[in-house]
Amino acid sequence: MITPLTLALSCVLALVIGVLLGRFYVPAKRGLVRAARQAESYARALNHTLEDQPDDAVEALRRVVAEDTDDLEPYFALGALFRRRGEWERAVRVHQAIAMRDPKNKAIQGRAHFALGRDFTCAGMPRRATRAFEQCLVVDGKHQPALRALVALYEEQGRYAEAADALARLDKLREQGPSARGHHLLVAAAQSALRGPAADLDHASRLLRDARRGKAHSVHALVAEAELAAAHRDPDAACEHLLDAVEMAPELAAFLLPGLIEAQRQSMRRERGDSAELAVSDEAAVAGVAAKLAERLATSGRSDEPFAGMALAELRSHCDPEAALADYRDLAERFPDLLPAQVAAARMALAAGDEGEIRDALRRLSAADGVLAWAMEGAWRCSGCGHRQDLFFWRCPACRAWGSVRLELGREALAPPPPPPWDEPALVRGGVDAALSGAAARRTRASAMVAAGASASHQAAPWIDASSGSSRSASLWSRVGAWFGGVGASQAPAEPVAKAPAGAAASPRPSPPATVPAWREDGAAADAAAADNAEQSSV
Repeated sequence: MITPLTLALSCVLALVIGVLLGRFYVPAKRGLVRAARQAESYARALNHTLEDQPDDAVEALRRVVAEDTDDLEPYFALGALFRRRGEWERAVRVHQAIAMRDPKNKAIQGRAHFALGRDFTCAGMPRRATRAFEQCLVVDGKHQPALRALVALYEEQGRYAEAADALARLDKLREQGPSARGHHLLVAAAQSALRGPAADLDHASRLLRDARRGKAHSVHALVAEAELAAAHRDPDAACEHLLDAVEMAPELAAFLLPGLIEAQRQSMRRERGDSAELAVSDEAAVAGVAAKLAERLATSGRSDEPFAGMALAELRSHCDPEAALADYRDLAERFPDLLPAQVAAARMALAAGDEGEIRDALRRLSAADGVLAWAMEGAWRCSGCGHRQDLFFWRCPACRAWGSVRLELGREALAPPPPPPWDEPALVRGGVDAALSGAAARRTRASAMVAAGASASHQAAPWIDASSGSSRSASLWSRVGAWFGGVGASQAPAEPVAKAPAGAAASPRPSPPATVPAWREDGAAADAAAADNAEQSSV
């Protein structure tokens, strides 16, 4: 007979046996422990990655891979870490192994080939990267990141037609219309088809027609149309296209005028009978272009714009110097900050020998309120971090380095920075004398400093050489002339000429070109030591 005590002991014994079985004999226990260890390793890898410790992150992921060889996520993460560390070969081997593991799984295949493309791109192997991205699109034709990467790779390799096709596919997937980038890619593809010994004019014409569908007019397309017309030996059409381009963008006249003059020369030569004895002089071609351009700008109402006036004045300087001098003088008066007009007027005054004009031109350039007055202004710059400000400092407000201040000439004055939120000594705004006397006057530039190499005066180079017709933009001229002359893609090297300052014609207040200060070479060691001790010396 079972007593209550026996029944209670049996229940307790059964409970103990169940607990022991669950603790030591459940098969799922190993999987749970493995998952817990993997989660811990993932967390450690993530923590090491966020703390910029890729070596420790790789070791953590290796432990995950060693415990579970079936899960592919650790392999992808490991390959990405190898790529981030610059170990391209190891990243490629990891992703190639993933691609060979399950050839029938399209999702894994597409992901592996995309990772391979990124590996090859970071390793500087664009052709292999292109093939990897193309293979990714074979597996998954709607892979947008692969399409974006292919567009960039095709563009860098000069395969503009393929880049335009890939971009069109990408725009279709994103449900967007034709973009300006696609337009320029098609135009560049047309220009590539026009060059070389095996020029395909029909293919170039089709590409330009496709480009016009996305964007009706652009200067790039008009230049390509002019090249196509020159390839068809039609100088009149080439001249019209280039005139349209100058009318649309007068600021690009420095690039467009040489080709326009060459097209005008060939057109005038054809009118005279296309004979070798009836050569057209540069002056005649320039005069014809000046007349056509003046008429076109007057019709469109853009003759009062500064760059349009500069283009006309430059053309007239080779056929009518007196009219050109009057044009430059008018431009200098109407646009005082237009540095090319001021320099061109000064040069023509020097060539004419007119002392009054020379004095006026020099005054407009170098007076206290002249266009080159900013060349005498500067800013104090930190040699460690590059911070610039108008007020003198011994300690850089940005990187806290002591003794790193250098003078940078040829820059516009900057507004003083806002005061820091903490208390610090007042910044000295003047020189030593001003600091001792308590004055806060602006600093001055010693003439000896300017004479030692700190001058920032600029010279605007003429667009066209009157004697030889050479130009800094001779590429378009040579290309158009090569088509008319039957030379094809051969181009003669352009004569070196002085370049105008990059910012002079781009903004009313020109910015001088960046110069390499002497402190970058002479004081590099001292500046590095000052930067290293910045934290210890800071207040």
